[in-house]
Amino acid sequence: MMRRLDCHGRIKAVRSRYHVARRALTVMIRLAEQQPGLLFENELDIGDLKRAADELEEIYFTRMFAAFESSLRDYWTARVRATRPLTEVLLNSVAARHSVPREKLDEVHEIRRFRNCLIHEELEFAETRRFTIDDASGPLNEFLARLPLNW
Repeated sequence: MMRRLDCHGRIKAVRSRYHVARRALTVMIRLAEQQPGLLFENELDIGDLKRAADELEEIYFTRMFAAFESSLRDYWTARVRATRPLTEVLLNSVAARHSVPREKLDEVHEIRRFRNCLIHEELEFAETRRFTIDDASGPLNEFLARLPLNW
């Protein structure tokens, strides 16, 4: 049995790990700039660390959306039917079943489109709203809050 609280916890955990990794990379870069020998000893390059820091939010953002989608799919197969609808259809169907406000559904679709742009590396060409992890976690949790307590 899955609990809605666990779904919220999964999103919170991904968000928390992102912030820990962000701080750790920031400290590592500062240390590396002060003690470049550390990089050499570990076969690292300051540019690699900076590129990793630049990509970190995209990686964790994608992971956070995956945790959200996985929770919805778990609910769907446990309570609705054993099918695997497209994510857009899944969102619309769950929203209709649980009276998710239209504005919230639209916002979650925007987050989904942004995630798709990240995955397919189309962000520079896309005309989609951009989100940070902190921007997106609230709407995703608000959507999940419409699900039953247990399933």
